[in-house]
Amino acid sequence: MYIDPAEVEAQRLVDLEGLSQEEAGERMGVSRGTIWRLVQNARKKIAQALSEGRPLLITAPISEESGNYGHNNCSQEKKQAAALRRQSN
Repeated sequence: MYIDPAEVEAQRLVDLEGLSQEEAGERMGVSRGTIWRLVQNARKKIAQALSEGRPLLITAPISEESGNYGHNNCSQEKKQAAALRRQSN
């Protein structure tokens, strides 16, 4: 099971640092609605991995230097995740 770095970061900011979704959005440069979606996706994936005993792998960021977590480039993210899955099989 794969989790996006943006989902991890949003979940970390909201659940670990205790920021509001609006504050987390400002830190990540995205809207509050995007933070809500990222956190919900992260929580679901984490709960599913834990309950099913499956590994949870973080996909590589699109660009580490730019700090872009990939939330603005979903199609490229999906291609990278598919490539990672093919490599691990």
